[in-house]
Amino acid sequence: MEIKVNLKVSAEDFYNLLMQNVAEDAQESTGKKTRVNQIKKGFTYEKKMSRSRKKTAKAKVKILECIPNKVYSAQFTNDINGVFTKYEIQEVSDDSIDVVYTEMFEWQKHGERKSFLREIYLQNKFKRRSKKLLKDIEYYILKAKD
Repeated sequence: MEIKVNLKVSAEDFYNLLMQNVAEDAQESTGKKTRVNQIKKGFTYEKKMSRSRKKTAKAKVKILECIPNKVYSAQFTNDINGVFTKYEIQEVSDDSIDVVYTEMFEWQKHGERKSFLREIYLQNKFKRRSKKLLKDIEYYILKAKD
């Protein structure tokens, strides 16, 4: 699934915040000091992810693309599924970007049928959640500049 959102921030500010968050996530997950300059194609770490309120699972995170101010993509895999995320940053002006956010799921369990209505529901949920995520990033960047 894919969504495109215009944000009133620079490509550099957006990308830097993504990289800062990845470095913090890797450091929190591994307990090892992780710097932004370590985040590049091929970088991997294990992360604890919650399945429910009481259950957690480990997921392997692998950085697939990392092009400053242009593209960031990663893959999260565990024993049940895989999630691919990608941020494509298109500069509109010095303080405006279009972000194309892509998220794809790959289920490891076979035999599950996808219903048409469930797919529509998931697509609508994805669009709302993704737009809110990107707008929250924009808000955070703008608030930090004040």
